[in-house]
Amino acid sequence: MRWPIRRVVGREVVDSARVHQRTPGVETVGATSHYPLARVGHETVTYRRDELYERVWSKPVSKVAEAYGVSDVALAKMCRRLGVPVPGRGYWARVAAGQKPKRRPLAPLKSGQPTELRVRRWRPPMPPEATVQGEGQPVAAEPQEETPIQVADTLEEPHELVAMSVVALRKSKPGDDGIVRCRDRRCLAVEVAPKSADRALRIMDALIKALTARGLNVEVLDTADVGVWMPNVTRRTVKMPVTLVRVDGESVPFGLEELTESVQVDPRDPARWRPPTFEQRPTGKIRLRVRDDLDPYRFRAGVRKNWADTEKRRVDDCLTAFVRGLRTIASAIKGERLENERRKKEQEAWQRKWVRPA
Repeated sequence: MRWPIRRVVGREVVDSARVHQRTPGVETVGATSHYPLARVGHETVTYRRDELYERVWSKPVSKVAEAYGVSDVALAKMCRRLGVPVPGRGYWARVAAGQKPKRRPLAPLKSGQPTELRVRRWRPPMPPEATVQGEGQPVAAEPQEETPIQVADTLEEPHELVAMSVVALRKSKPGDDGIVRCRDRRCLAVEVAPKSADRALRIMDALIKALTARGLNVEVLDTADVGVWMPNVTRRTVKMPVTLVRVDGESVPFGLEELTESVQVDPRDPARWRPPTFEQRPTGKIRLRVRDDLDPYRFRAGVRKNWADTEKRRVDDCLTAFVRGLRTIASAIKGERLENERRKKEQEAWQRKWVRPA
């Protein structure tokens, strides 16, 4: 049996095959096809020539694209690849006026032209209200109307983790870019310049107290405890503390960091020409984000993970939205973890059936 040829179109992997070369397990249009060794969190969408022709001439392309979960531009590309004609401008206006314009006939297949296309794409994460079967209760959505989380003007009676971070940050020195990166295990994930340390700790104190009041536990662990390694700005692998919040049994790492900008440095000897040099310097803008560099299989598309200072809004006003984002991410993590376990069992069963022992 011949397997379909795989091509790359943009960021999508397209499999083209004749009808008689159809891969086993492919379901109807828009359904998911599970390959034994497919990556977790992906699905396969099948575009069949005859069915696509009937769809684009029965509804506008924008409506058909919504059914496939793609944009109208992406669907038009598929139509061109399959040789499917689409209605021209004014066609649906004439239909709405009661006229019956003629369809453009489906031309015969050209030499080497496929009758169907299969596209593998990333499956969107689970919504926060979704129930994960076989494990626990659904993640409760944060109420839309609630008291916003307020950041105090001064750091008074800080949380225990914040108090330990104050001492650890004072003992740490800034790097070449002016940012303090504390490696003390007792320190929270706060990477800011000394001038922004007070504000960052006040934001973290308000956030941790709000999470604790909602029954969410915050912990500070070393990277060795979570099995990850993070490179620093000098591209050396070092051990850094990780701040985690437990949401519905899942661990979500997060932290505060100050953004930097590239600034050109004046040459020491103006009379002698040298290539321009640049340095990274703090900007005073703080970003609150979920760490997506700890696990490459987490926090994919469709999940917001950054809340930064802008001209119209500060991070201080985004803490409530950040808590809602944590719940959404926890639901996505649980769905991907269960999907990974299911795929692993399928792969082991497939190997036991088809792979002979050495």
